[in-house]
Amino acid sequence: MATLRDLVAHVGQERFQDACRWAWNTAAGTGTGGGRSWPDGLDEVPHDLADAIATADGSPAERVELALELYAAMPCYANLMYVQHDVAAMDREQRRAFWTEYGRLLGEQDARLADPVAYSLWCDYFEDPDTVDEAWTELALPDELSEEGLERLLDISGPVPFGLKEPFYDRLLSNKRWHQAIFVGLVRSAFDYYGDLDIAAARRILARLDVPEDATGMEELRARLGG
Repeated sequence: MATLRDLVAHVGQERFQDACRWAWNTAAGTGTGGGRSWPDGLDEVPHDLADAIATADGSPAERVELALELYAAMPCYANLMYVQHDVAAMDREQRRAFWTEYGRLLGEQDARLADPVAYSLWCDYFEDPDTVDEAWTELALPDELSEEGLERLLDISGPVPFGLKEPFYDRLLSNKRWHQAIFVGLVRSAFDYYGDLDIAAARRILARLDVPEDATGMEELRARLGG
């Protein structure tokens, strides 16, 4: 099985190090539309490395492990977007280990490590009906995620079927510390392109939230909920 050293050699050490620097400088805020573009040519490094991983000898779990090792050195979404096929091919325990690592990264205090993972979860797994149930069930664990991880999970919960995320929202309702984040989850549910919303349940949850009436999105959400 290929190693990280093999990946460095595949693109050249100087090019690899330059790509790592750009990744660390641009990873925070991934998916928000405000990131800086990589220089022409250097932006192809993660894709070249993804091809090298995809064609490497070894099991799906070994290729995913290598991709995550690469991500730790070069944190960018492009180093995560190609692993889905191998994740799907892993057995249940191997996927559970993958979700555990994703949960750890999602809860990182360093947004440069967490934000590309959050974006990956949102668009690669939560928007996919084939993966959303397992991904959400494995990650929506308030006793295991850090506070930062919980906030990020609520922020990207829009595409998750409401029947899955409603018990999670309900579990956090008793602690006002989470009310603003739950509110953001409701807004995402209502307005994400693939957002999933149960209007009656969302009305019930919103009525219990202690958030300012002038909170960003409140007017639009009330209009969407019909009151």
